[in-house]
Amino acid sequence: STHAPEEKYLIQTYLEIRPLFPDLRLILVPRHPQRADEISAWIEQAQCSPIRRSKIIPETLFTANHVMIVDTIGELKALYSIATIVFIGGSLAFKGGQNFIEPASFGKPVICGPDMHNFPDARVFLEQDALIQIMRAEDLAASISSLLKAPEIRKEIGHKAQAIVEASKGSVWKNLDLCKQFLMAPLAHS
Repeated sequence: STHAPEEKYLIQTYLEIRPLFPDLRLILVPRHPQRADEISAWIEQAQCSPIRRSKIIPETLFTANHVMIVDTIGELKALYSIATIVFIGGSLAFKGGQNFIEPASFGKPVICGPDMHNFPDARVFLEQDALIQIMRAEDLAASISSLLKAPEIRKEIGHKAQAIVEASKGSVWKNLDLCKQFLMAPLAHS
């Protein structure tokens, strides 16, 4: 769920590291799919070819020169399941990061920018080296390259993130039980 200008940062990063990783592909999922025209223009300016998810047919080839724009809704879960690395949008555009829990639940290494104020739980993931936080867009290429070069580190980060998600499951029921205990407790008389 990227915001402007994060797509520009990611396209530039892709162009920078693609020669080192010829099988690399970039899939952009803008927070607002109606921005697909704007993002297509940026992709074309970068001498790449945009492919819109809504226009893909089975015969579509997805080459290293293509950048996919997901201009449909409800596909993030499937995309997370096939991703190698996930970047969380909003976090470099200072809009507050998007939800990183779902890709973490798939055991994917997740990169975010400095603005994760709306997800205070990011601190837990950062403290346990289960989330990679970069401070500026220029750090994207180095972070992604190092993860692509080290599958064992990708796997380790992903497993740590997945373990945190698994350990946190059931929190809604735990909170409901606490509320129930509080409501059922006899009132103290003053």
